Amino acid sequence: MIINDALHHSETPATNAFLAEIRAAARNEGINYTASRLAAAFNHGFINKSLREVFDVTRMILSAKEELANEPHPIDGLSGEYAEKSLEEWAEQIRKGADK
Repeated sequence: MIINDALHHSETPATNAFLAEIRAAARNEGINYTASRLAAAFNHGFINKSLREVFDVTRMILSAKEELANEPHPIDGLSGEYAEKSLEEWAEQIRKGADK
């Protein structure tokens, strides 16, 4: 029990740094994937918005890498929860015919 407690409560700077690097790489990969999916959808005609709007949103998505590198938790408090709640609200609006 003592060894187990020591492992869970010990300071391991090298391990913490390594894990932070892995998390940052995974986060950046997800951001790149998202921006690329948006760009591909626009380029193949699935998004009916102006080039300027898609450019701005794609740039905003990619800028998240820099923002999160400097601040691991977004200052504005936005998270996946916000997007998930928005999707739920939009789905309800679509079911009610608001997208027509």
